[in-house]
Amino acid sequence: MSTGSPSSFSVTPVVRALIITCVALWLLTIGVSEMGIDLTHLLGLFNFDSPFFRPWQLFTHLFMHDTKEPFHLFFNMLGLWMFGSSLERYWGPKRFLAYFLITGIGAGVVQTTVTNYQLRPMLIAANSYETTPTYEAFDQFVGQYLPGSFDNEQVNQFLKEWYYDRDNPGYINDSRQLVSEIA
Repeated sequence: MSTGSPSSFSVTPVVRALIITCVALWLLTIGVSEMGIDLTHLLGLFNFDSPFFRPWQLFTHLFMHDTKEPFHLFFNMLGLWMFGSSLERYWGPKRFLAYFLITGIGAGVVQTTVTNYQLRPMLIAANSYETTPTYEAFDQFVGQYLPGSFDNEQVNQFLKEWYYDRDNPGYINDSRQLVSEIA
């Protein structure tokens, strides 16, 4: 018997559009990666201090999902459907969309701010290492900022070889590159 009210299982218009946008962008990201275009790099959110940060990423990251893990997309869309449809029915489409955008952009600002604050000591240490690269400074940096480095055979082998040939510029260049990659 129908009461004329919308089903609690139906997808509301804004939620439907958001789901379609996210799934389409996820598929597009996979498709263009085959052509060498990395949409995750262009549209995913990077830290404010990153050379890859672009202001539009505060908006576009709302629609990006991990292409290597389809469950990331699935569970995000399931949550959007479950909770978003109810909110959209209660608030209306305009208010729900405003809520979605404000909270999503706000979350991006908070996340990058907190990450920036947490990463600041490592970035300072990396810049310091860049100006004065020594074996001891590299050993300390890796020990502090590369989790599991003491169990990493490649890092230990590199440190051992560099220890016995400290003046070799190749080791200094390789260590600078590794510190740059970690930071």
